[in-house]
Amino acid sequence: MRLARWITVVWPGLSQLWLAGAWWGLAIACGFAWMVNLAVISTFVWTELITPWQRVGVWVLLVTVWAAATVLSVRQLRSSNPEAEQATAEDLFRRASREYLNGNWIKAEQLLTHLIRLNARDVDAQLMLASLLRRTGQLTEASGRLRRLEATDGAEKWRSEIARERKMLEGQFSKHQNVGSEVTEAPEAKAA
Repeated sequence: MRLARWITVVWPGLSQLWLAGAWWGLAIACGFAWMVNLAVISTFVWTELITPWQRVGVWVLLVTVWAAATVLSVRQLRSSNPEAEQATAEDLFRRASREYLNGNWIKAEQLLTHLIRLNARDVDAQLMLASLLRRTGQLTEASGRLRRLEATDGAEKWRSEIARERKMLEGQFSKHQNVGSEVTEAPEAKAA
């Protein structure tokens, strides 16, 4: 795993995209690929595409961007500590679980939201947050969270729990709809 992290340094933007899930890393990687294609095509295929001085400029720019992106990626990898981040995430999840079980919904929601902000692919935290949202009556948000959770990689291990949560959520939706229809029927009954 350590070697795989350092291999991502070779292509600009790849370490940001692969390790952090940052979409701007994809933009950098695609832009760099476009520059490589331009440099190769203008040098070896269509030499008349740009002037020789422009060709040299493209290669200098390509090497400069590659060197700067490599230095940036190396600094980021050295400053990041996945073990410490994992320990922090586990601590946050334990604290959120404790608050959830104690019925401190607001604090649990804050901790889970923070945890998901740190790692959007944390399936356990997303499932607990969906359950918490359902319990606090935030049914629309809970439904949206379950939809996103079902599309997340790694959600397969919680497939039955997600289905159970979805079923409980649908039950609460129908319960609220029945209560709403009784409230609207009551004034009509008085008028008759």
